Amino acid sequence: MKDGNTQIYISLANKAKEENRAGDTIHFLQLALKGAEGEERLELLFALAMELEEAGDLFSALDVFGRIQREYPEEAGADYGMAMVHESLGEVKKAERYYLSALNKAPDYASAAFFLANLYDTCGRGELEEYYYHQVLKTDEDYMTYNNLGSFYEERGQYGKAKAYLEKSIALRGDYFLSHFNLGVVEKALGNREAAQRAYLKALDLNPGYENVYLNLSALYIEDFFYEKSEKILHLGIKNAPKAYNLYYNLSCSMLHLHREEEAFAMMQKALELSSDLAMFLKTDEDFIPYHEDERYQRLLEEAEK
Repeated sequence: MKDGNTQIYISLANKAKEENRAGDTIHFLQLALKGAEGEERLELLFALAMELEEAGDLFSALDVFGRIQREYPEEAGADYGMAMVHESLGEVKKAERYYLSALNKAPDYASAAFFLANLYDTCGRGELEEYYYHQVLKTDEDYMTYNNLGSFYEERGQYGKAKAYLEKSIALRGDYFLSHFNLGVVEKALGNREAAQRAYLKALDLNPGYENVYLNLSALYIEDFFYEKSEKILHLGIKNAPKAYNLYYNLSCSMLHLHREEEAFAMMQKALELSSDLAMFLKTDEDFIPYHEDERYQRLLEEAEK
């Protein structure tokens, strides 16, 4: 018999969710489940599992996804949920197994294929990563999948392929900054330096807080002897990402080329204060080779290696 209070508890859970009261949301969902049946019960179980996952109670989320599996054995979403939680717990093999189970139940499950591809990426299993990204595209023209494939091919030196996939990503979602950034990487590798600059500037316009675009753009300017442009973009980058040690490092190099040695060493000191690991790069950096006997250079290394 259906509990007449079910809808009341659902309304209370929705209100608590809107007000970011996770504990109350979970409590009311649990009460609503006592009187729920059929599809409504399935929806509430999923809502409860996801709420527990968002609250960081991963083991309770696993318990609820397990209930869904037992009560609705053909429901692929439960396997997908189990996979996501196991991945969060660092249990890669279990995550893989549940993603594959979800896809076995629902071969067109694009989200399961996408995150399985991501999982294979982190594991360094490139052949399977590529395969499952392409499985996504069979059912879903997804801009992130095109971007990830573009990055996949760029890492393997297949720049023509990479560019084609990144351009498809941008055609689908022109405001996704990472596709523009990755396109900049590819255009530079292809020798299209002006196109690379345009792509980086577009990424910068879309996401001014993304420190890697300042780093890559400044490196491009330094290589092309545009040291003033490099300095300007790096100052902007430091303003938006004040703890990005690589930006101080590149700024130091730019200042050396502009014959402003004292400022250059001051910037390098700041970079090393933020990350002493940079000392290993400083030892072999061509820009600093002429300064290896300089007391300022030696003092920087000594302080970084303390």
